[in-house]
Amino acid sequence: MQSDIRKWLNRIRWHEAYDFDRVRVWYVNRGSPGARACVWGSDIIDLESHFVLTKQGAIPYHRILRIQYAGRTIFPD
Repeated sequence: MQSDIRKWLNRIRWHEAYDFDRVRVWYVNRGSPGARACVWGSDIIDLESHFVLTKQGAIPYHRILRIQYAGRTIFPD
């Protein structure tokens, strides 16, 4: 599953038809209300082998619940 998430994000990030700023990634964050938080593509710095590196820190792929592009879910919750 981790490789699928990374594959989806890389496809959107590098394909010329997509705008990575329109990506929204929902993930488990125990410190947030409801234990969920999200990050926009514009806040993603890099897609490492085991985590997404953001301006706020690292999100392990196994914590990612959903990926949306332009409001449409492309990776299920």
